[in-house]
Amino acid sequence: MKEERIRIGKKSKELAELGGVTPKTQGLYERDDESARDPDGEYFNRIAESGIDVQYVITSIKAKPVVPMFDTDGKEIELGDFTAEEFSSAMLLVLDAADEMNLNIRKPQIMVLTEYALEQACTKDELKAWIKTTYAMAGVELPDEK
Repeated sequence: MKEERIRIGKKSKELAELGGVTPKTQGLYERDDESARDPDGEYFNRIAESGIDVQYVITSIKAKPVVPMFDTDGKEIELGDFTAEEFSSAMLLVLDAADEMNLNIRKPQIMVLTEYALEQACTKDELKAWIKTTYAMAGVELPDEK
């Protein structure tokens, strides 16, 4: 808990106030003192509003950030079960593969390829092979690669 409090830049007393507990109780929580009662749901709800990763405090597993992403038209991109970082990495993979293949792809193609890259967790070479197969099946000739 102390690690999270420090991460968000709060003092122990400030987090105690936000959580509706005394500074002494907050200190016990931070030291994981077994003599202290466990924090209740209301406490966790209150500190979550300050940016504390409650999932991490309870399970030691960091929560995936929920960061909305928007396309160039300002429409929110549905990420499904993927984080913004995973989505961004997959999109960069797609753009890099398309560049290497001399493909001039547009937004709808980028989105389809990004979704494929995410779902298949593929490498750039695997993605390029899938693109080649897809274009061949559609009877579309690919330009020469760089």
